[in-house]
Amino acid sequence: MSEYLTATELGERLRLSREKVLLLARAGKIPAIRLSLKTIRFDPDAVAEALNPKLKGGLL
Repeated sequence: MSEYLTATELGERLRLSREKVLLLARAGKIPAIRLSLKTIRFDPDAVAEALNPKLKGGLL
């Protein structure tokens, strides 16, 4: 299991803004884990697979 990332951290890895990461999560394009109303985290391996299902292993 990999370390969970904030929207800002994931955005830095994907070269996207924090807002774009949150928009993708709200649209269901990337998996997110909601810890509370204001706290959301992302599993980089799950996000990589969602963005490119052919990827195997942790590339993010």
